[in-house]
Amino acid sequence: MQAIQSENSHFQTVSILEAAIDDYENGGYGGKALDVARVALATALATSCAIPITPKISLESVLAQLETVSTGQRASAVLLMRAIVVDGLVGTDDPGSKASRIVPQFIERSVPDIAKHLKTSEKRQNFEKLKAFQSFHGFAVSNFEILNNLTDDLVEIKNLDADLRRPFANRLFLTYFQPFGFSAVKGKVESILDQVSRLVACTDSRYKSYFDQLSDDVVELKQFCIENRSFFTAGPINRFVEVMQTAITTLESSASELFYCNVAPKRKSIKAAEKNTHFMKPGGPLSFQFLWKIPAPAWLSM
Repeated sequence: MQAIQSENSHFQTVSILEAAIDDYENGGYGGKALDVARVALATALATSCAIPITPKISLESVLAQLETVSTGQRASAVLLMRAIVVDGLVGTDDPGSKASRIVPQFIERSVPDIAKHLKTSEKRQNFEKLKAFQSFHGFAVSNFEILNNLTDDLVEIKNLDADLRRPFANRLFLTYFQPFGFSAVKGKVESILDQVSRLVACTDSRYKSYFDQLSDDVVELKQFCIENRSFFTAGPINRFVEVMQTAITTLESSASELFYCNVAPKRKSIKAAEKNTHFMKPGGPLSFQFLWKIPAPAWLSM
């Protein structure tokens, strides 16, 4: 229970941070919005690393404490990687600031897998390491661009199944997007793709259960994106949700045509009663004509 509460608290602070970043960027990168965004970043970092949060919390004080924390380093490093791509937010632009020294060193030792991928050990200057870590954000997001370019054709989505799953299988992206709900998003996206594949191939009574599961998964993913808004969930994941919603609406409206059938007897039995009905005409006559097969006289069988 405590772990779930801690995770919810983390997602909440990250959502607040993302909203503050949006306000800061949309407000022209300055003024009070900058102060709010920095406090939101400090709070998110402190929550990840179990640093006590006080009414006077500041980004400078939290960054100073990062050098000695023993928990939550990976999540905090990723949040810093996210933050340093926002102009002026962290304060690493000034080569003489403490942030320009603390941030790249903390990230490098906290996410060694990403640091290895970027070969930061070969870069001697902190500003070089910072540039490398800043570049990873765009690289990671670009790998999910396929979700932005989907059509609402379920057959096409099924054909792209392997390509759509590929970025979710990358361990570096798992590290980078994890603070933004990557595991939950991955589970729902993969379930949706499973249902799409089954629906496209289905021709029996299981169709409705696949359709219902697909609809439920899309609704749940949409709700998660709303409750845990970030550049990740509001970007490519939300676009994926929109495409799937359109596909479901189209499929639902065409389902009657897809499963249209005409029931008719294979052959007419001679013993069957022929009936003419006029139910379509109010007050019309209702008549039945019976055709009987008359048995041969008994003397013919003697």
